[in-house]
Amino acid sequence: MENSPMTKRDPGGAASGLASGWRRYHSLALVLCFGLLGTYGVFHVLRAREQERKASEFARLAEDRARAIQRNANGCLDLLFSVGDLYASSERVDAQEFHVFAERVLTRHPAVQSLEWLPRVHAGQREMFERLLGRLAHRSSGIFDLTNKTGKVRAGERPEYFPVLFLEPTGQRAFYLGFDHYADRHRRAVMDQACASGLPTASAWLKLPVEAVPGDAEENSVVVYLPIYTNRQSQATADLRRRHLAGYVCAMVPVPGLVDNALRHFGRGEIAIFLDDGSEGPGNQVLGYLDRVSWLPNQSLAQLRPAVKNAIVYEGAVDIGGQTWNMVCLPTRKFFEARRAWASWLVLATGLLLTGFFFKYQRSMMLRSEEIERQVAQRTAELQMEISERRRVEEELAQERDLFHTLLDNLPDRIYFKDVKSRFIRINRALADLFGLKQPHDAWGKTDFDFFTREHAQPAFDDEQAIIQSGQPLIGRVEFETLPNGKTGWAHTNKLPLRDKAGRIVGTFGISRDITEIKQMEARLAGERNLLRSLIEHLPDYVYVKDRQGRFLVANPIFCQVARVGSPDALIGKSALELCPAAGGEQQHADDLQVMTSGQTVANQEQPAQGADGKNRWFLVSKVPLREADERVVGLVCVGRDITARREVEDRLKQANLDLKKSHEELKAAQMQLIQAEKLQSVGRLAAGVAHEVKNPLSILGMGIDYLGSSVAPDDAVSLGIIQDMRAAIRRADNIILGLLDFSAPRDLKLNEESINQVIEHALNLTRHQQMGTLVRVERQLAPDLPRVKVDVNKITQVLVNIFLNALQAMDGGGTLTVRSLARAIQADEAAMDSGSRQAAPFRPGETAVVVEVDDTGPGIPPDKLGRLFDPFFTTKPTGQGTGLGLSVTRRIVELHGGAIRIVNRPEGGARVIILFKI
Repeated sequence: MENSPMTKRDPGGAASGLASGWRRYHSLALVLCFGLLGTYGVFHVLRAREQERKASEFARLAEDRARAIQRNANGCLDLLFSVGDLYASSERVDAQEFHVFAERVLTRHPAVQSLEWLPRVHAGQREMFERLLGRLAHRSSGIFDLTNKTGKVRAGERPEYFPVLFLEPTGQRAFYLGFDHYADRHRRAVMDQACASGLPTASAWLKLPVEAVPGDAEENSVVVYLPIYTNRQSQATADLRRRHLAGYVCAMVPVPGLVDNALRHFGRGEIAIFLDDGSEGPGNQVLGYLDRVSWLPNQSLAQLRPAVKNAIVYEGAVDIGGQTWNMVCLPTRKFFEARRAWASWLVLATGLLLTGFFFKYQRSMMLRSEEIERQVAQRTAELQMEISERRRVEEELAQERDLFHTLLDNLPDRIYFKDVKSRFIRINRALADLFGLKQPHDAWGKTDFDFFTREHAQPAFDDEQAIIQSGQPLIGRVEFETLPNGKTGWAHTNKLPLRDKAGRIVGTFGISRDITEIKQMEARLAGERNLLRSLIEHLPDYVYVKDRQGRFLVANPIFCQVARVGSPDALIGKSALELCPAAGGEQQHADDLQVMTSGQTVANQEQPAQGADGKNRWFLVSKVPLREADERVVGLVCVGRDITARREVEDRLKQANLDLKKSHEELKAAQMQLIQAEKLQSVGRLAAGVAHEVKNPLSILGMGIDYLGSSVAPDDAVSLGIIQDMRAAIRRADNIILGLLDFSAPRDLKLNEESINQVIEHALNLTRHQQMGTLVRVERQLAPDLPRVKVDVNKITQVLVNIFLNALQAMDGGGTLTVRSLARAIQADEAAMDSGSRQAAPFRPGETAVVVEVDDTGPGIPPDKLGRLFDPFFTTKPTGQGTGLGLSVTRRIVELHGGAIRIVNRPEGGARVIILFKI
């Protein structure tokens, strides 16, 4: 009790008391803060939910009013459709029939102010219409227009009119009989839209001129037009609808009346509704509805929306005849007053009261706790020593228990405890895993017979009972275990008697270690040892092993033959110095020691030696240092192979190689002479061709021919013909030189992605003049939507023009020139390198390419000349009709594009040119 606070003063007591007081006041502050924060949080959540309920209810009320206005607008359209059905079901509708039908439907739709029938009147029918209108109106009347400046004026001359013929109700509205709606540009646009679509179409909000019926000009109205077409006529297209238009049924709908009629059944004063027709401009008006309809001139809905971000607002739209009215609804003070909620304020007041109550309660409890703490401190000091001592004892026991459990759970050896009847009373985790149990306690009360086969369980049971009877342990027993699932293994087991505190034997316990891997390793090592021994003894190469002093440890029979000893036993323990005292033995011993000293492997070293037959032989020797697990060199392994036969063959091969090199040099010299001769022959042919064509400078010949041509009399036909022939020869020579330049000089390509069909069409257009002079018909088989290819348009056009001209010249008696384009996979024969090509195969089998094929119906190409078509200066045309460079230049251009070209004879006659382009 010396260390208790009652017997020893704490020098830091003042500081401790101050800290304790702070903790008490700190708890009071926490109660107050949490109370206020919780109260405000609940108040804020309830206020937010009240606002959400108000917003949701307001949205529902606003949507009900929007739907009511939309239903009223749809009713106006239904009225028009019913009148349209009247005209569709009758051949002719007179004034009385229109009056009876319109009067009946207007009573069901009070939002519609009037119905009008506007027939289509052409200019030639105007006089007849005005007489009819005079009879119906019982007064002199004609077709007229309405303007704000002049009021009612006679309509001018126009191709057609749409005046009012029937009107319901009449009375003062008879003023509109004869009024041409089509004269006003706004109405005309709406009427044309209705005619084109065949559907009712509404105008924007309109005001009638001031001289119209009193009251009509005071409020905005919308006019809805429904086109009526001639019966039994097609209206499939806009042109047919315009052609068969008979007139319009027109409904005049005042906007305030429509809104007021739609909202008359709803409560008033809670929601302010604002509408506009979506138009913009200085004269724009907004219709407002609270208790009644009112107009807000020069306003827009954007100006009426509340500036507060979270204010309640509803935005919608009303559609009537394709015209959309924008709608904004705002709550009024009456709406909020009718839905005033007090729950949040009640919660706020209650929270403040509860916070004060808990604050006071906490303060009283703190005062009580101070007294209790004083009493408890004294008792605590008395119990401290007892608790400390007990805790020390418990900690020591817990530590020993933890060590025991740690040993059981983590030891890889299998540990078990059994009672006198050999039933398990405890096992560790390793043994539970062997038995396939989730937890070790699942084995309690069971025996070996439940987990092993009887062949293993019965001897184990007998051993344990003998230990219980004799009290003698069983140490170092190796057992073969067999589980019921067929799994087998080996275990090293120690079994001992289990005694209680009085020394009585109450069971057994044991530790069993799994040695299955050790047994398996022993079996594998024995097998590997036997395999190695068999391998060494039967290898055709000699093998020996030496220790660090160079003494033989192992040797196979082949080495015994080389060393000329009877058996390996005669070598064991001896060194090379003892076997071969001469210089050869010393050198071998030194080499072996060098390998073991350096630790470096000697691989495939050729060494001469005397064989068993006494003849000199060659051996291919490899020596490897023998190391322990710690990389320490403890000996040497040597493998040697007799390569005498191979050395003899190599010597013969070296001599033959020397002879071949000499022959190769002679062949290279002859080959270079042949190549040089071929070059000279090619240059000679080219020079001879050029010299034959040009002979004298072309410029001098041209000047001379021009001079002669100017000196010959116009009537000298013979001289003129000769001069013409000379000029043709000069042109031909010039063409040959140009062809040579084009064939030999490199050209830069301007590659762009092009449509091959467009290039083909361009080339056909360039040869149109040559086509017109023959009886050849051109047939195009161009596949649409081909992939674009990268080509130089001018070069590929040159290629196609050359091919088309060759085909036309081959069909001098007429025929068919077929040009075909397609995309397909490359065949194996097309991917092979063409004979004479300057590059390897540019395509792979299966690769997709764009293909152009040109077929003619001419005589074809002789088979013996097909292989020479692309040779320079080779031609099948008569002398004077070709230079022999066209197809050479053509193939050069195609190959520069990475493509390929070939010419074949068609089975049905004629030739086919195939050009392949990469995609």
